[in-house]
Amino acid sequence: MVVSDTINLKSCPPRDPRNDRLHGIVASPGIAIGRALVLAERLKVPTYEIKEGDVKAELIKFDGSLAASRDQLIELKNRNWESKQTLQIIDSQLMILKDPLFVGEVIQKVREDRRNIESVVLDVVEEFSSSFEKMQDTYMKDRAFDIRDVGARILRVLMGKDFPDLDQLEEDTILVCKSLSPSEIAHLDRQRVLGLVSETGGVTSHAAILARSLNICAIIGIENVTSLIRTGDTVILDAVDGIVHIDPDRALVRDYQERRRQRRLDNQIFTRDVTGDCQTDDNVPLILRANIGSAQEVATLQDFGARGVGLFRTEYLYLNAPSLPTEDEQYEAYRRVAQVTQKDAAIFRTLDLGGDKSIPLLGPSESKSIVGWRSIRFCLDHPHIFQPQLRAILRASAHGNVKIMFPMISGVDEFLQARECVEQAKEEILAQGGAFDPDISIGVMIELPSAALIADLLAKEADFFSIGTNDLIQFTMGVDRTSDRFGGNFEYLSLAVIRLIRFVVDAATQENIPVSCCGEVSATPAGFVLLTGLGIREFSMNSFAIPQFRKLASRMRTDRATDLAGQALKCSSSGQVKDIFCNYVREIQDPDTPLSTGDAGS
Repeated sequence: MVVSDTINLKSCPPRDPRNDRLHGIVASPGIAIGRALVLAERLKVPTYEIKEGDVKAELIKFDGSLAASRDQLIELKNRNWESKQTLQIIDSQLMILKDPLFVGEVIQKVREDRRNIESVVLDVVEEFSSSFEKMQDTYMKDRAFDIRDVGARILRVLMGKDFPDLDQLEEDTILVCKSLSPSEIAHLDRQRVLGLVSETGGVTSHAAILARSLNICAIIGIENVTSLIRTGDTVILDAVDGIVHIDPDRALVRDYQERRRQRRLDNQIFTRDVTGDCQTDDNVPLILRANIGSAQEVATLQDFGARGVGLFRTEYLYLNAPSLPTEDEQYEAYRRVAQVTQKDAAIFRTLDLGGDKSIPLLGPSESKSIVGWRSIRFCLDHPHIFQPQLRAILRASAHGNVKIMFPMISGVDEFLQARECVEQAKEEILAQGGAFDPDISIGVMIELPSAALIADLLAKEADFFSIGTNDLIQFTMGVDRTSDRFGGNFEYLSLAVIRLIRFVVDAATQENIPVSCCGEVSATPAGFVLLTGLGIREFSMNSFAIPQFRKLASRMRTDRATDLAGQALKCSSSGQVKDIFCNYVREIQDPDTPLSTGDAGS
């Protein structure tokens, strides 16, 4: 990337005034006002054939680029030692550099294709990143950015190109780019860069995670934004409602300056007291847990007032590993979480891979469909992968309140088969003289309509339910929420889904088992109130959202939420449901610390 000042701006067409207000997706919330600095990608990789006698020299160059890239990443770790999330991301990139599949593929292609190392690296990076982009899971899809980031680093070393100098910027800078890599964000001068705008990226990408951890607001997904904004433009980033204002008038600037001041006060209030129990205005206790993807994240739970872990995505241990994680490696990660959460629950979702979410470590998939051979079905068909994970989770249960949760369960038989695998794992641990919690809870993640419709039967067998609203909405409504064309139909207050959730809650209540909820529905104020009204008392969400929802809980009454949920079940459209709950959220807002009624990603 280079600063776009080198582009001939005279060749740019006059800006259409209709484009002075751009809409995107909030990746890191906040409000920023500053001057735009547009970055443009200009790394051109040469391609040419080499002789057989030159193959060794090309591979020596490759080996040197890997070593230099490792040194650069280690230097970045030293510069960002205080940011645990940054260190975690850099460590994952270091693992890519020594991934035998990645390195081996480059070496093989150089030998077989007889092409220069730069072009081969580019091809392999594109091949690996494209395989991740085709996956349905948003987090795994966003790993393509990390692979491309590492690839760009290797290529820059090979071609003698430095990274853009992003640590010597003017004050109040807002970066505008096609995409910004984790490495580039780690180079940023945090005191000068206020915000980021990009054409691509995802809310679960490492770049977005870093932006949130560094308190840099970010908006993504604005097509052609590098053509619509020019270096030097005054820009307002409304990373609350997902709006970018270009060259605003003075009145709008003053308005957003006041909004920014108020938001800073709000954040101080939200995080002032995250100790003690969370309860509603009519003294009904609620439990807010965190969604995490690594053991490192557990260290920040208390800072946000999380009551344990509601969803540990165990597949991320496989995602960033050069080889299948061993039972002991998994145990160490799970044990660390259990020891921190102690009496608070630590719920581990078993491996959720397969089908469209296959990775090279697990071999080729039979299908690229978002349904079929995946998640629990994949695990049941691969006991050599499933049993070590179950043993690792069971062993960790000796150190805290650990629970096991199976994803994508479609029926009772499937759950019973999975539970039998747990019993087998227990026997194997006992045979080795190991310890575990003999009464460990085993639950079902309700994500499929088929599971929701037989929740009364599943509740007789399971110890708890967790409703995964993202997939439940997707499979109920027949909408791919990651699709550019149909993503707008991903209605988080769908009438059909609300009725399914009500049925699941009633079934859990009948059998006296806990039921929690995670996903888009519980990640919005309106959805949070609705779920409370339907009887949900346990929630799982991104940890940084917990203080705001603790505040929301303290303002709402469960009796009123229950009445509103009854009204919602009689509505004929999702719009009516949204109006009911958004109006109530506005009604209970503190005028000094208003809560947004819009979507908050989970």
